Amino acid sequence: MASNSAVTRAGRRIKEDNATPEDWDMIRDFRDFRAAELLRIFLDVGQALEGLAAQATCRIKRIRSIVRKLRRQSSMALARMDDLVGLRVLVDTRDAQANATLVLRERLEIARLRDYVEAPRSDGYRAVHLIGHQDVVLDDGATRQYPFEIQVRTCLQNLWANTSEAFGEQVKEGGGPTNVRVYLSELSTRISRAEQGALDSGGCPALQTQGSLYLAALLYERKNGQITALDQYGDNVRRALKGFTYLEDKYLHDPSREVVLLGFAANPDILLTEALNELAVSHIRYYARGTFPPLPAYLVEDLPRPRF
Repeated sequence: MASNSAVTRAGRRIKEDNATPEDWDMIRDFRDFRAAELLRIFLDVGQALEGLAAQATCRIKRIRSIVRKLRRQSSMALARMDDLVGLRVLVDTRDAQANATLVLRERLEIARLRDYVEAPRSDGYRAVHLIGHQDVVLDDGATRQYPFEIQVRTCLQNLWANTSEAFGEQVKEGGGPTNVRVYLSELSTRISRAEQGALDSGGCPALQTQGSLYLAALLYERKNGQITALDQYGDNVRRALKGFTYLEDKYLHDPSREVVLLGFAANPDILLTEALNELAVSHIRYYARGTFPPLPAYLVEDLPRPRF
């Protein structure tokens, strides 16, 4: 793998829109290099959460998302981007969220914590983000340490995030029309109130973390809100990255389609078709009937979704 300084220089040229073909190859190679330990990270997180009512999933950051983040954050360097490898942990209540956060901090090497529950982002996003460290062994036997991200969300916080994403990348990143931002801010406030009251559970489905990693690449059609292709790779990370990169390159310049590589815990005691339903919990937007996930009536009473 190239040095961190070489990766940073490639990222800078991509940020400034004067990248060479070799720079684009390097960004893909670096992402795949960072994802090499995905199986171990996922199993470590699942083991840490053993016995808790929680669901763990993971994803590899898309090239389009990497480029947008580089260009959006002037000080961001590709070599230290902490969410190239990301995990999501879902729980049903705020108390369970605090407990899962405590357990992960006790059992894993966590370097930083960002609490967006007590101090939500300006757009209304709420979750707890933990930044862990992974050791990657190089071909020469040397070891480099890189960060990865764990998002700990309640199901209602996750529902808000999926709703925000359904409005498009610009809104997800804090932009978009004023009426959409006002809607999402109010929805976030209502969710927070619900979680602090009698509706705390949010109707969360049964959650489980046990099982080995199972990877699948999804091709999602934004226009009709449907998954039109699903390639499955089991726990073969190398093969999954190869298939994901092929699909991503094919649709890189097509904003009407999303390609995502997601992983979840596949319990050998249940059918794979049932296991795939795990993604319908964590990434509900891709499985909703339509482009927006359904919201509980008590949250959206007198709060119509703006046209967009």
